[in-house]
Amino acid sequence: MTLPESNKILVADDDPAIRYAVVRLLTSAGYQTLEASNGALALELMQRDQPTLTVMDLQMPELGGMRALDLLRQRGSRLSVIILSASGDIESRVEGLGLGADDYVTKPFDSRELLARVAAVLRRRCTCRDVRSRKLRSGDVLIDLDAKVAERAGERLTLTPTEYRILEMLAGEPGLPVSRCKLLEAVWGYSSVTNTRTLETHVWRLRKKLGDKRSEATWIANRQGFGYVLLVPIS
Repeated sequence: MTLPESNKILVADDDPAIRYAVVRLLTSAGYQTLEASNGALALELMQRDQPTLTVMDLQMPELGGMRALDLLRQRGSRLSVIILSASGDIESRVEGLGLGADDYVTKPFDSRELLARVAAVLRRRCTCRDVRSRKLRSGDVLIDLDAKVAERAGERLTLTPTEYRILEMLAGEPGLPVSRCKLLEAVWGYSSVTNTRTLETHVWRLRKKLGDKRSEATWIANRQGFGYVLLVPIS
């Protein structure tokens, strides 16, 4: 029997103790779960059972989490992914978020925080569907926020669901700074977390994709102490 798409979460980790703990946490919160002990099986379940979200480790046999995520995005999947890894270094975080992960949680993790992040990703997935048709254009880059399509000089530009959500939030207040706290709450569901670098990493990757340089902002500017501003008008 097919599980309801809205409640189905895949937990992929080769450590049975971690996998058991995450599955138990999610099922106690009312979610339905699938399990995978390696990256190859995880990728197979993602394609076959169509979960809404995957909580995935990086270091797995047969196929690592980074490679599985990369293949997933190459195939055009918009499946939400939260990386759950013992690797907390900035290089791993940047690589994972750059490949299209929606969030990155390090082990050991706090159960309440993991549940909050799962809920935030699922909530963001739903609210992204309600955005009005809006387009952004600067130079040779065109972004359709409603169709979730981005192009540079006619060639497809791959943006992650989280990157689209950031643009949608900024587009909601064109020309005005959107505070860090407001973005964290709206995009990730955080209300009191102040020491995460998730937002900064995502914005850095997004600006790089859009062609912004460190010293020259065309798309997104950082107004120190006030937040981020979208410089491109909505058409």
